[in-house]
Amino acid sequence: MDEYIKISNYSKSIKGHQILDNVNLSLDKGKIYGLKGRNGSGKTMLMRAI
Repeated sequence: MDEYIKISNYSKSIKGHQILDNVNLSLDKGKIYGLKGRNGSGKTMLMRAI
């Protein structure tokens, strides 16, 4: 399947705190994905970046 969304080496920091560090993600078209992680792990920040 073709990649629909691709993120390479994405990093994000806010007020000196590293939120996301070197994230690589590839999502295929037509599939359903979920994000799982602890509170404060950066799930929402990743979705905002997408």
